[in-house]
Formats: sequence, structure tokens, C-alpha cells
Amino acid sequence: MPDAPTSSSFMRLYEALPPEARQQLVEKRLAPLLDHVSRERGKKVLKSATQLRMKYDTAPDLNIRVKKREINALVDELVRDAKRSIVKERSRREELMEEIVESITEWLNDIWSVVFEYKINFEEAHRCLLFLADVLDTLTTIPTAGQCRCSINHHKITIEIRRKRKVIKNFTLSGPRRLDRVLLWIWRDLFVCMFFKNRGTENIPNMLTDIEDCLSWEALEQLLYGGSSSTYDDEDGEESDEESDREQEFGCPCRLHGSHWSQAINEHHTSVRDLVLDHLTALFETAPSHKLYSSILSISPTYDETEEQLQKTVTEIAGCSADTLVAALDIHTAEGNPIASAALLNEHSYLLRPRDANILQTAVASLAELSSLHPLALQIAERELLDTAAAIRVAIRSAFCKIEDKIAGPVLTDIGKLRVDTAPRRQRIDSWVDSVITPGSGTTHPMAFAAMMLGFPFAPGMEDGDETGDMVGFLDLDPGDPDLEDLREEFRPRLRERFESWVSTVGVIKGGGSALLNRVYHKIVEEMPYFKHADVVNEMMSRIGERPSKAHIADGMDAVLDFCKAQRKKLVAMAEKRRKKEAAKKAAAASSPPADDSDGPPPLIPLSNLVVIGPPSTPTRTFGGMNDVD
Repeated sequence: MPDAPTSSSFMRLYEALPPEARQQLVEKRLAPLLDHVSRERGKKVLKSATQLRMKYDTAPDLNIRVKKREINALVDELVRDAKRSIVKERSRREELMEEIVESITEWLNDIWSVVFEYKINFEEAHRCLLFLADVLDTLTTIPTAGQCRCSINHHKITIEIRRKRKVIKNFTLSGPRRLDRVLLWIWRDLFVCMFFKNRGTENIPNMLTDIEDCLSWEALEQLLYGGSSSTYDDEDGEESDEESDREQEFGCPCRLHGSHWSQAINEHHTSVRDLVLDHLTALFETAPSHKLYSSILSISPTYDETEEQLQKTVTEIAGCSADTLVAALDIHTAEGNPIASAALLNEHSYLLRPRDANILQTAVASLAELSSLHPLALQIAERELLDTAAAIRVAIRSAFCKIEDKIAGPVLTDIGKLRVDTAPRRQRIDSWVDSVITPGSGTTHPMAFAAMMLGFPFAPGMEDGDETGDMVGFLDLDPGDPDLEDLREEFRPRLRERFESWVSTVGVIKGGGSALLNRVYHKIVEEMPYFKHADVVNEMMSRIGERPSKAHIADGMDAVLDFCKAQRKKLVAMAEKRRKKEAAKKAAAASSPPADDSDGPPPLIPLSNLVVIGPPSTPTRTFGGMNDVD
């Protein structure tokens, strides 16, 4: 009789073998051993095998190959129906969606029954759930040939998970996009049962990676809550959870339990949580974000230790890239650590990009609240404002290539001497703008001409022959695509939003903000004197505002013009206030009587010593007695 270490070593080796090798080991080595044991022991082994066969004979056959073909055929038919409905003016969309939902619902019941009731075929069930996740992604992005997508995206779906005709879980969902909640609920049961049976648990980390690749990392946190979000709020308003009594059943206020679990299965829910926590922590070390930071803390059983570890990690990797620095600033600012944010900005501020302005502005506002870091906040804000103004200046030069020529300055000065809203001034402005604007090619771009010949409409920016904008006009077709963010920042920078947000940030800083804006204003009008004249800038904006490829330049100019107008009003108001104050002081000094000498009466002066100063022709006389009386 083999001892325990021998049998356990054999089982470890057996689990490490591929399925074909396991089958070969049983057929060639283990099965022949039954012929060499006693008859009673052999019958006992056969009886156990027969009982297992009877138990699992009733288990549903997942048959992923057949189900894939069935569901894919229905999805393909839904795509073809969307194309045919344009011509035929009729559609089978509702009918096809009902068939797809019915097929998915039936299969989901089978998958859950296999993993929870029979506790077998975990790997195959995982592959089935991954396939269904891909199908849901296809349904939410299926082309509708320009028609409304509401009938697909908001198709009401009701799914019931049954166990021996008893409803275990009921889902009422508003569209295929929410079916991932059912998948995550089944995945949670799958992992818990794997730990309960102690089968294949070493593969769970890889399964979690598959789920992240298919549904994103946010789905892993939702998995722990049975597919629900991290809060109790439900955006679709479905009343489907029968787990409201989980606190009474397991004596725990957390949401990591299933109401249909036995106490033996429930003991393994912490194992699933720990694996998800380890996975998210490892992800945080390579791609940190404040949202991921909050998610990890929400599921961690040791909040303080995890918080300290995450903050240490994000500080160490902050200098690796712009994304890690932005994440570190966002986390430290949200957690109220301005000293840590200041240290990161002093060391790695060169990594920040223009599109990171929002995070940097929040960090600067937090720095300004600390007296020791207030000068640093003003320094960063002034630098960013001037940098944004410089970017707008460069953009203006691309649209008005001769605006900084030597001859343009004196002409602009002469225009400023003319009365506003007069015909001569308007004529001079038109002439000046014509002389400095960048001449266009005046011809249609070849790509736009080819599209016109094929009957396609122009893409945004391709109609004016502008080389800087026509080839990137497709950026406007999908403004939310994050993969094009770098190109969008290069060719369509958000100059207006960036400048106005920095002005607003400085405006809320107490102490020094007004002086900073005043310095920036004088710097702007020194380098771009045309911003002294609103009608000149308005004419410049009207010339380029009609060209989509230059719209961002016009927006940036409009933001700077509004800023300059506001600053001029403030300067005029301050000058007027100062003038009134000085005038009031002079009037008070003139109207007040001479101050009395408190030391006594003034000294007596002999009349003989008084001298009267008269006109130049009148000689000076001395007063002397009655002879001077008329």
C-alpha cells in the first residue's frame, strides 16, 4: 500500500500532465493494475466509476463548437438584415434579437449548471464565457447602416438561472451591453467552485487575465460583487438581486457572498478576492490610475497597509512616463498630499503633455493652499499660461505667416491711431490682414477630388486644400478614440480650453493671482500687439474661422482676446480708482484750515518791519504812521 507522500506526489504529477498524457497513463498503466488486485477491491473501483458515470451523465453538454456556429450564424444574419432593411423598408431585427437572447440564455443556464451543480469542466466553461463576451461586444458595435441603434442597445432581456426548476437568480437587463453582468456572476461561482474542489486553481490567474483582456480590469472588481458595480446604485434600475439577505445568512456586511452558496463554498470567497487583489495590484505597478487605486482599496482587507504600499509604488514609478506621472499627481492630489505632488513636479514636470493640463491645474490649486508651496504654485501657473500663449502664437503664425514681419508692426501702430468703427480704419484692417495671411493653394486636395469622383462626401478639412488639415480630417469623425489622442493634440490642440482653464485656476488662487495675470497680459500684448485691437483680431478670426482645419486657432485667439479685454477693464478700473483717490486727497488738503499752533500766540511783528510786495512798477513802501492812510 503506497504511503501518503507517494500518492500526493503522483497526483501533482498527474495534474501537470496534458489531457492526452493523462488518458495514456490511465489506459497503459493504471487500468491494467485492476487485473492484479483482489476481486473485491476491483469491484469497489468499478462501482465507484459507475456511480460517477451516473452522476455526470445528466450534466449538460456545453459543446462550444456547435454553439459557436449557431450564435455566429444568428449574428451574421442580424448584420445582413441591417443592410437589407434600407432597401426593403422592413426588418427582422426584433425576431433575430429574440433568437440570439434565447440561445444565449439557454446556454448560460447550462454553463452555470456545469460549474456549480456538477462542478466539472471549469476550463471549457471559461472558454464558453469568453466567447459570449466577444458576442456581446459584437452586438453593441454591430453596424446598422445609419439607422437608430436603440432597438439593439436597449432590447429588454430577462434571464433566469434555474436549479431543479427553482429560480436561483433573475436578471432583467436593458440591452446586450449589460449581459456581461450575468457572465461575471457565473465566473464568480466558477472560481469559488474551483477552490472548493481544489481543481485547477493554479489556472485562475490566467483566467483573470483573459477576463481583463476581454472586458477590462473594471470587470474584475465587479466579478467579486457578482457582476454588480462597486456601489449599490444600478444605472439600469433592474430589480434582479435576490442577495439582499446575504448579511443575515453569512453574518458579514460585505458584498462578496452569493445567497445560493452553502457555508462550505462561502469559505473560499476570500481566496477569489485575494487573487483579484493580487492581479489588480500587479496591474497598478505597470499602469497606475486613480480609479484603479480606489478600486484596490475598496476590496482590500487591510486598507491602511495597502494604501501605504500603493502610494509608495506610484511615487517610485512616477518618472517612468507621462501617464505614470499624471496618475501619481492625481492620486496624491486626491489624497491631500501636496508635498508629495510638489516633489514630483520638481523632478518630473518635463514629462507632462498639454493634454495633462487638467490634472496639473488640480495639483497647482492644492499646492496654493499651503503657504510654503504657494510660490511654487504661482510659478508653475505662470509658466503654463505663458507656454499656452506661446503655443497660440505659433499657431497664429501658421495661419498668418507675415504677421511678425518688420513692415507689419508700423502699419498696425498706424491702425491703432485711427478712430474705431470708421471706414478708413476698417479699410486699413482689411488691407493689413490680406497682407499677413498665409495664402492658400486654392485647389482641392487630390484625396478630396478622388472622393468627389467616387461620390463620397468630403471629410472635415479636405475641402479647402489645406495641407496641414486635410489629411487628418478623419480625426473629427471619431473624437472619442483614445488611440488618436496624440495626433489630435498635434493637429487639433485644444488651445481655448487649455488657456481658459489656466486663467480660471489662477483666478481662484488667493494672493498673487491678479498680479500674475497682469504680468501675463503685458507679455501677451508685447509679443502679439494685435491683441490690443479687438476689431483687428475679430477680422483675423473671421478669415480663418470658416476653415475647419484652422478652427482651433480661431478658438485660441478668441480666448486670448477675451482675456485681454478683461485685463484692460481691470487696469482701467484700477487707474480710475487711483485717480479718484488722489483727487480726493488733494481736495481734502485744499479745503482743510491751517493747523493752530498749540504752543501759544504767534510772535508780535513791529509794523515798521512789514514789507508789502506790490507790482513790479510800484516801489516797495514801508508803513509809517498816519501819512499812509488814504
